Amino acid sequence: SLSVPDQLDILRRTRPVRGATVWLKAYCACYCTHAYIDAVRPFAARRAEIAGIQARIPPAFNVVVGTANANAYEPKNIEHVQFSLPTQMAFAVLGMGNGCKVHRDYLDGKLDMAPVLDVARGIAITEAPELEARYPGKFVADVTVAFRDGSTEHVLVEAGAACQVR
Repeated sequence: SLSVPDQLDILRRTRPVRGATVWLKAYCACYCTHAYIDAVRPFAARRAEIAGIQARIPPAFNVVVGTANANAYEPKNIEHVQFSLPTQMAFAVLGMGNGCKVHRDYLDGKLDMAPVLDVARGIAITEAPELEARYPGKFVADVTVAFRDGSTEHVLVEAGAACQVR
């Protein structure tokens, strides 16, 4: 163990480590879900018209928040909720938001998850390796919303709502 003077000497001779960029998350969820939240949030006002949602996801994201995540469609704790793409998209579509309040309500047992999970089960996730190839290192979302009248809307989000600070 080094003495305090020796530790201070090492600190004086060492350059401080600095990050080039700081990211502030817009939502209380895994960042892999943010662009998908942004893609479906505008459809909250049309929830009654939605027949289903197709989310195309890079394979690396799928492992963390998608179908390869055993808890994606049946979260059992706050970590499962925060790392569940279908749950986070359902919060957005239901107009509940994806911030601290909905997550705190979940923790406090004040949130009825039945309607959330019902919407989540209507979100199909398909791996799309071409998204990783086309957008390497980026958090993108490719979503198609199908409506009860047979029409669809496609949304591609290339950058989520996170705030980048330099």
